[in-house]
Amino acid sequence: IDIDGKFSQWNDVTAYYKDYTLDALKRNNTVFEKKTDNTGRNDFYELKVCEDSENIYFFVKTVGNITAPSANDFSRTGWMTLFISTDLNSGWKGFDYVVNYLAPEDGFAAVGRLDTSDTWNVTQCGEARIRFDGSCMAISVPKSVLGMSGNADFSFKWADNNSWGDVFSFYKNGDAAPIGRVMYRYGG
Repeated sequence: IDIDGKFSQWNDVTAYYKDYTLDALKRNNTVFEKKTDNTGRNDFYELKVCEDSENIYFFVKTVGNITAPSANDFSRTGWMTLFISTDLNSGWKGFDYVVNYLAPEDGFAAVGRLDTSDTWNVTQCGEARIRFDGSCMAISVPKSVLGMSGNADFSFKWADNNSWGDVFSFYKNGDAAPIGRVMYRYGG
């Protein structure tokens, strides 16, 4: 994958994942918690993953155009954030890494290592290339940043506008693909 190339290059990638659509709608609930939720924004639709000897490439497509990030998106919530689990049991709630947790700059997104606490502690450990246009986004993460070599084997989740440090936010705020505590699996 050429991160700066056309998104059509993803058409032949076979590691394909699909998410429910229309689950990022505004919610006005008068029964449970009695509140309105306007956090739904980027509705995930199609996700793909592939790799070469040095990088893992992620692709995501949303129902509508992806919103532009703002500085507020990175204070306590995320914008088009990618969570990666390399072993399914360490890190924050099973996730070892978080990609795009700081505002992307000049085509680069921060990659952070998550510790095992419940308080959402992140230590930046590298950078990933990022590109988005219209309803499509691609991210290229060096395997070395994720402590990987050879064929990749990991689980992942995309999230948008969720409350950081609150795993239940994957159910009730913004959008998560897949929803809740579930993860997609690649490799293995």
